[in-house]
Amino acid sequence: MEVLGVYDKYSKLRCNGKGLFKQFEAYFASLPSEYSSLYYKNKESVKILRLDKLVDEICTGKYNNEKNVIVYSESDALGHELVHMATNDIENKRFAIDNGLDIEYGLYEGMTEYIASEIYDFSYPNSYPFEVFCVSMLEEIPNFFRHFFIPNGEEFVKLFPKQKDIYSLMYALSVYQDKMNDYLYSLDNNDALVDYKGIVLCIKSIINHLITIQLSFEKSDKENIMYAEKFMDLINNEYLKFIFSTIYPDYINYANKVINRKIKKKR
Repeated sequence: MEVLGVYDKYSKLRCNGKGLFKQFEAYFASLPSEYSSLYYKNKESVKILRLDKLVDEICTGKYNNEKNVIVYSESDALGHELVHMATNDIENKRFAIDNGLDIEYGLYEGMTEYIASEIYDFSYPNSYPFEVFCVSMLEEIPNFFRHFFIPNGEEFVKLFPKQKDIYSLMYALSVYQDKMNDYLYSLDNNDALVDYKGIVLCIKSIINHLITIQLSFEKSDKENIMYAEKFMDLINNEYLKFIFSTIYPDYINYANKVINRKIKKKR
């Protein structure tokens, strides 16, 4: 997976029509057939429309899960929107992981972009970077993505020894995303109010919840240290540094302190 630099042109995803779908189907080839059931069902009727500009100028792609329609203005956004299509349970008008679980928006978008980047070896640079980081810290949990594709959200939360931990993380990610949307809106609207303190509190909360979830699995010291190293490596992502530079530049030091307190000193 390659994350483009902040100022790169969005030109990595150069496929359309059958080529776009073939890459998706190659991804499903290594998975049990039930993972792709919603994808093949929705593929038959999906409509993909290109527009010069979307009403929401921050976004370059949108998926309407009730009408099974994708609209986009930048082709690089198509991968993300196709993952939405592949996880949409049209009959129940819900995404697969929502069935039986009121999953918060932040984690779902992070999972969507994570899968899109796996399929197309490309991650749209402004597409949920902190949410994708969170998914990267959870993806080694057995069957973590199973109910992202197969409807049964109740089974998803059972993957966690303490279900309140994943609910707390999902809630914190949802609040974070709402506040970050306000921040992104403010970049083009100088009079918009931004809750910087609230964003910082969300970032701290998310970091703590991720580490708490890891410790709830009662891994070995070696496994926990490997997790901590992965955590610090991924949270140093250049795009996260760019995003948080004016919001919370001390987030890396904070993460390191929490890891030292909860993981390394625990040994």
